[in-house]
Amino acid sequence: MRIDEVRMSFLQVESLAEALRAPAPPAIPLAGLLEGAAYQQMLANAARGGDLTLPWNRGYGKKFWQYYVRDQSDTVKGYWRALVPLERQMKASVTAAAPIGSTRLGFYLYPWGMGVAADVAMKTPADFKDAMREVIKVRKTSRFEVEIDAEKREGNLERMLEFAREKLRAAAYGAQTAAGQARDVFSIVTVIDGGDVTEGQAMAEGDELHHALTGMAEWNSLWTAAEVKPLAECSLKIHNAVAGHVLLASARGRAVWFPGHFRSVADYPPRLLCYHHNLTMASLQTESLCSLAAHAAALMNPAWTPAANSLTYNECAKLAAGLLGRLYGPRELDIYRSSSLRAQIDARYLGAVNTIRGEFKMPALGSKETAAPGGGGRW
Repeated sequence: MRIDEVRMSFLQVESLAEALRAPAPPAIPLAGLLEGAAYQQMLANAARGGDLTLPWNRGYGKKFWQYYVRDQSDTVKGYWRALVPLERQMKASVTAAAPIGSTRLGFYLYPWGMGVAADVAMKTPADFKDAMREVIKVRKTSRFEVEIDAEKREGNLERMLEFAREKLRAAAYGAQTAAGQARDVFSIVTVIDGGDVTEGQAMAEGDELHHALTGMAEWNSLWTAAEVKPLAECSLKIHNAVAGHVLLASARGRAVWFPGHFRSVADYPPRLLCYHHNLTMASLQTESLCSLAAHAAALMNPAWTPAANSLTYNECAKLAAGLLGRLYGPRELDIYRSSSLRAQIDARYLGAVNTIRGEFKMPALGSKETAAPGGGGRW
């Protein structure tokens, strides 16, 4: 068994929702972020390109965005109702030692905060354990030289994401704005190519591959000896599943092993890259919506009233509550669907999301009418 090529994405969102929540919004360079009508105008301008673009303009994760907004009739108002982010184009370059290949940074702005994504390509050594060692190093010890808008930094992956957030925050909110609450990094590792795999062979409980995928999802350098969860608990359902394919989950990570779609054997070589890109964008959107849900839920107590918030904050919170219901399920909804998104919500955000859905008289996630519209309550 071999791992020849891997693609890794590392996502981190930062909440700056207090700026959006303020009835009198603070003066920031991109003031349109904090008011609904102005944000819609920014979306309209972004369709024409420039420093702010729509997130699918470069084609990264295009299928996710296509399905995510398809019932919004491809209009700016529809993009607003889907809480589509703006992608900020920044002059960024990243270099790292081999076997790390190209590394790309993405910068995304929401009315309540921002998200950054690092996309890392790697061609791995031939030996399976050596390949795993190099993969784990990317998160643990690899050094990256990063330049963003003519400023340079060097450090590990966490420092790279911190630097990206710092530069994006300064560009959008001003250099004087303090850092907001940054969520833990969420990761996706996809094996793009490999070999010496028996076609259609299911992964055996507790075998080397089970340990390796768990190591990728949990970033455990002691993956060969670490305890693994039963596959029934950590392997997620896959749409149009193929025998031998595995989507393995930890609380904050995913590992994708689809040998039938490897670059060297599939009819359409980019298929796994497209899957990785779509899952990355879906995970980023889910994480950002959940961060708003968590912020809103933390405000709520019997004495609290939404009149303390700006109208745009309240509208975003209500839209997020509905959108998270659509992403969660049920399957018959016409939207990009992945069991990974449901597991992402379940692992950390379910209580907060159900709290705000309750405020808007929406059914709790997991009920028969999860995605039913709602209204009323104190909002």
